Amino acid sequence: MEVSGLVFGVIPAVLQLYKVAEAAYDFYHDVKGFRSSYQELFLCLEIERFRFKRWGNHTLSESHLEEAKAHPSEMKLFELLDTILKRICDTFSDSAQMMSAYSENTPSGTENRENSITHTDNATEDWRALGSPHLSPKPSNRHAIPGLAKVAKFVLRDRDKLEKLIKKLSYWNDSLDKLTSRLDQESARRQLRTHFSTSDSDQLRRLEIAAALLQHHDIASMASTRRLIEEGNKEELSAEEGSKDSHVDLQYHLDLGDLSEMSDGYRTETNRATAIYRDGPVIIDWRSCRDDTWRKENPEAFRLRTENLAKVLNSDLRPLGLCVLQCVGYLNRGTNLTGYAFRPPPGYGASLKPTSLLDIFKRCRKAEDVAELGERFELAKALVSTVFEIHNLGWMHKNLLPSNILFWPKPGSNQEPNLRKPYIVGFDVSRLNRPDEVSEKPSSGPDDELYRHPEYKGDDPRRFLPSYDMYSLGVMLFEIGMWRTVVAHGSSSQSRAIARPPPWSNPSSSPLSIAHTSHTVDPRYVENVVLNGSVMDLKRYMGIRYRDAVIACLNKDLDALWDDEACDRGEQLRVYLGEVHSMIVEPIAQCNA
Repeated sequence: MEVSGLVFGVIPAVLQLYKVAEAAYDFYHDVKGFRSSYQELFLCLEIERFRFKRWGNHTLSESHLEEAKAHPSEMKLFELLDTILKRICDTFSDSAQMMSAYSENTPSGTENRENSITHTDNATEDWRALGSPHLSPKPSNRHAIPGLAKVAKFVLRDRDKLEKLIKKLSYWNDSLDKLTSRLDQESARRQLRTHFSTSDSDQLRRLEIAAALLQHHDIASMASTRRLIEEGNKEELSAEEGSKDSHVDLQYHLDLGDLSEMSDGYRTETNRATAIYRDGPVIIDWRSCRDDTWRKENPEAFRLRTENLAKVLNSDLRPLGLCVLQCVGYLNRGTNLTGYAFRPPPGYGASLKPTSLLDIFKRCRKAEDVAELGERFELAKALVSTVFEIHNLGWMHKNLLPSNILFWPKPGSNQEPNLRKPYIVGFDVSRLNRPDEVSEKPSSGPDDELYRHPEYKGDDPRRFLPSYDMYSLGVMLFEIGMWRTVVAHGSSSQSRAIARPPPWSNPSSSPLSIAHTSHTVDPRYVENVVLNGSVMDLKRYMGIRYRDAVIACLNKDLDALWDDEACDRGEQLRVYLGEVHSMIVEPIAQCNA
């Protein structure tokens, strides 16, 4: 009873401290009238403000508080939260003592400090730098930090003091994050990146500086990559319009003479080859599009698009956790065949060739060939998070297929693929998510069409949307759950979808023994076979969360988020990413064997 009383006592204290700190964050956020040279610091403050509020909305939500009240063992956690939140409030107010000492010889006190400084004082520029900031009214909360306006004005007129304030707040936010689970920390980072990803080019520059100052390497990588994409798009549009200012700097263009020991394309589902480039192995992914008319009519714009794609894939994307290989350059053979040269993962030479997800599915003939549940979950998580981050960069893949998911062998094994580390290739027709961007469709075979959104099939498809990538991903997630291709789900004798167990659950059957429905003439094959039937079986093999995430990918509800063409594209992307995160990314992330 005594312990329970302590819990009920500390929770209100924590909530009150949170509100006080939140009000202080809001106070600084609402300050107006500062010079542009200080904008990156206020962006730093906005980053930490978002982190703090996101933490509060999650950890101090009503459901979490009710759970804490039901478990008195949570008392120690809330006592720790009480201590940290007090430190945050102190961080906002601990300049008061320094401010008093700094102005103790000034009769007029702090409020007239600016007038007491002569032009020979070294601090003059710091005090003048911000001009006359417009401070928000004192927070009305009676428990708010006393004298916050005076302290804020003192701190905001000195760049060094503002930096110290921000870094202290960042430290305490880190402390709060460390008290949450690993999954929640990852979720918080994704939401933080999403919040700032739709910034314009100028803000992206400031965001990169601000993130580097706070050592948020993932945000800095997102900002720099997104800016690289935006600048490349402007160059492409300029080249397409025939501007005299456009100039193609082919930094990543390779000639066949730059490569040695090139093999013939070894047979997978597409034509890939190996070679040596600058004393290191590369894998060359040869690609073409369905219609090369635009490429022929706009050769300079096409070269720029290819160059910019190689440049983006050459960037250090590791802080974002993208499952992509580093591109070292590209080769052209005519207007409709481009080879992108990728470095294999570290530690792999040219002799170890990758295996595709499609090859792995085809080799599954008995129960022993099925990957472990934990491996399937990790594979799904890696693919979902990568596609989400690609979209967060304002980019679309447009060609997600099992044949474009590659694996290298596990360490110490020459054959067994490392399913926990997939690598996505096939970026040849990927592009920026903008209405004015020229859109090309990839060359594909009949089976590839199964992974296309219904409105992206045929000779006159609708312009590609990010949700179409999620549809393709949903088909693959279904296959990962059942561990066989969606083609193997059909039967030529079926006139409608019938839920049936995977073939490997019956030792006498295999995917190769199943007669395939004629998916080449049925545009609703996936809907009939999966959504209207077998997707419900996923609950037995992968759980409810996984099944519902697959349904969210395939039911086309995400398409409606892009219907309003008059809506701001950045706002549409923000809403779309929020829905994808809550319905697909988060549920898959919570799946464990």
